[in-house]
Formats: sequence, structure tokens, C-alpha cells
Amino acid sequence: MAEEVPFNEFKNPSPHYKFETTPGGQRMLSAPNNSKRSLLKFQPYAERALAIAREHRLRNRPHSVQGRGGERLYFLIVIFP
Repeated sequence: MAEEVPFNEFKNPSPHYKFETTPGGQRMLSAPNNSKRSLLKFQPYAERALAIAREHRLRNRPHSVQGRGGERLYFLIVIFP
């Protein structure tokens, strides 16, 4: 259970992201919808989740789209147990 501690900060409800843990133990952090505004507000949370995953050497799979300005906009981060 100690491995879940770093992601506890995402368990609080937020209008900027959805956080869930699947029965298989995968953690998924996603933007609440596909609007550009929603995706832009989600980016700091996505980057934080990826940093935590790297710090704890957890496998992760970020899903992103390319924004109009050429930037990468994450819409889903999957972190494997």
C-alpha cells in the first residue's frame, strides 16, 4: 500500500482531472473532457503524475494530442502497478 501514497494528492475531487484506480491496480488520471480549455488546465496535473511515476520507477503510458501551437497536450495518464 505504500506505493499508493505518492498519488494520494489526486484522490481529492477536482474539476481539472478525474482519478481512478482499476480493479487491476492501474491508476488513471484524465482530463474531465476534450475541450482545449480542459486539456490546458489538466497539463500541470499530468506532468506531476508523470514525475511521480518516474521518481518511483513505475511504468506509465501517457496519451496526448498535438495542440494548435504544436505543443503536446496530455489527456490521459495510465500508471501501472
